[in-house]
Formats: sequence, C-alpha cells, structure tokens
Amino acid sequence: MPLYLPLTNTAPNLIFNPTTVVSQRYVGVATVITDNAYWADRWRYIGEASATCTASDTTVGGGRTNGAIKFTGTTDKGGAFQVLEGKDCGHLRSTLVSLGAVLSVSSTRLGNIKMGIAEFTGTEDAVSGDPVTTWGADGTTPTLAASWAFLNTPANLSVTTSPVTYTVSATCGASMNNLAVIIWNDDKVYTANDAMYFTDVQLKRGSSVGTFDPPEIFAIQLARCQRYFQKSATINTVIGTANDANFFGLVSFNPVAAQYYYQTIFAVRMRALPAITIYPYTTPTNTGRSSNGSGTDYGAGSGDVPTGAVSEGFFAVRNNTAGTLTVTQGIIIFAWYASAEL
Repeated sequence: MPLYLPLTNTAPNLIFNPTTVVSQRYVGVATVITDNAYWADRWRYIGEASATCTASDTTVGGGRTNGAIKFTGTTDKGGAFQVLEGKDCGHLRSTLVSLGAVLSVSSTRLGNIKMGIAEFTGTEDAVSGDPVTTWGADGTTPTLAASWAFLNTPANLSVTTSPVTYTVSATCGASMNNLAVIIWNDDKVYTANDAMYFTDVQLKRGSSVGTFDPPEIFAIQLARCQRYFQKSATINTVIGTANDANFFGLVSFNPVAAQYYYQTIFAVRMRALPAITIYPYTTPTNTGRSSNGSGTDYGAGSGDVPTGAVSEGFFAVRNNTAGTLTVTQGIIIFAWYASAEL
C-alpha cells in the first residue's frame, strides 16, 4: 500500500511563545526596551535605539495576540529576535528549515520589513551578546556579529497594514550550534511611533511551514518559558512593582543575630544556573534588599544569594551581615525573579 503524506508541514514548531501571549516581565504593558534586552518571554528586542515594545497586543485581531514594536525615532532599524537552545535545534544541521510569521505595519511608511534565519557556529548557547554589529544604511541588511550568519538572503517583504503570512526558507549549516530568527524593520525613513506587528511565528523543518498550528494552552507555554525566566509575583504583576502584594514573608529569622534565611524551589527546573534578583516592598529599584514588616528597606548585601545556594532547581537568600537589621512585626519580605536566558 502506498504511503500518502499530508500536504501541510506536520513538523513541530520550534518557536517559543509565537503569539507573545506570555509576558512575565511586563504583562503586556507597553515598555521602552533597550537594545538586546528581553521583553515578551523568549523574545529580545534588537535595534539601533530603544523602542516601545508591547506583548499580548491585539492589533492584528482575529482573536490572536501579537507583538508590537513602536519606533520612537524616525531613522532607527530594529526588531524581534529569538534564539533557540542548542538542545532544541542541533538535529537540524544540514537540514532545510522554514520561517513563517503574520506581519503588518501601522503605516506603509515603515516600508521595508525583513525576516532572517540565522545560525550561530560559536560555543553552543554562548549567545547572549548582541547579534548585530552594524545595522547599515536604509535597506541594507545588517552585518551580524562574529559566529553569526544569515542562512537566507533577507529581502524586503513589502509588508502592508493588512496582516499577511510571509515565509522564508534556508538550509542550516553542518556546524550550526544555535539557530535564531530575526524579524526587523530595515527602513530608516519613517515617522515617529510607526510600528511593526508580528504573530503566529513558526520555525519548522521542511520547505514550508504549512498552516499555523494553534499554540499549546497557556499553562504549557508558560511552563516552557519558565525554563528561562520565572518570578515570585503573580502572572499579571510587572516585575519590580512597588508595594505589590506578591512578596514572601520570611519566618526563618534569628532576632539575636539579626539574620534571615529563605529557600525556594522553582516552578520549573531552569535551563542553567540562574541569576537571581531580589527587591524590597517599598523601593523595588533597591535590588539586593528586603523590607521589614513596616515597609522599611534594608540591605541584604553581597551574600543575598551565597555561593553554592543556587542550582537549576532552587535558590536560597540570606542577609550578608549579622547584627545590622532592625526588624519589626516579626517579618521580612521581598520578591524575586530568576533568569537563565540565552
């Protein structure tokens, strides 16, 4: 009996958070993001200057959420970047892959949107640096950093104000260690606050992406993203929010030595040893500090995450200097977030 293959591409979508519905850091709030910083989960903004990024935006419509990047200047290139962990893409060496996304712009003044599939041939997962060294002139594809290379030849997609699916394909190299997608504005002549929108992003093995597969339910998408970033605050609380209700009260406090100790187990085991940031109730910009029951902030010191007290599965926090804390109401409170991003 002959074997009939389906017409659509049934390969799994390798993109995390393809509609930007997961937004642990800024919970869908429009936020000014600097170059090479994360905003929606697993998505970095890269660009010549800061831009206002919004996750879980609904401009595209149709019941979908989308990412929105608003350019506050008039000549700045920039866009969205996602890099895959080596464990998730190493099997694609010497293999044809396709990238698809639904794209639109607020005005056709933003007239040159491009998509690129890029490979990294350096040390696997050592990809935290800015992937672009030079953005170049209007319409000129940017120059990528060492060990990065475009696999396709990015071209102007002639994106309009109507959401349309665009697709590009390329073959991965035999030495590829990480794979990434870049969707960006390559235009340098437009009006301040013009925006690009993207959603339904797919990266699949094969010559086409096929019909967009509905992403997993939110709980599964969140858990996948928590391998890279998670927080103590509720899902709808922006990290670093003053006086929010999502803080931990610590009971393991020694009033004689004025010391405290707290340990937590992560909701999902993280990709690598995470960087832990703690912040107090009253002034969350005072990172590395905690608060007493009256809302007074005080230092946790350089030992807030002591050596050996963090792993992919848990972390511990304690204050660094004994005998320096004055605690009222018998409680110590702080919030935290942990990052093991690429």
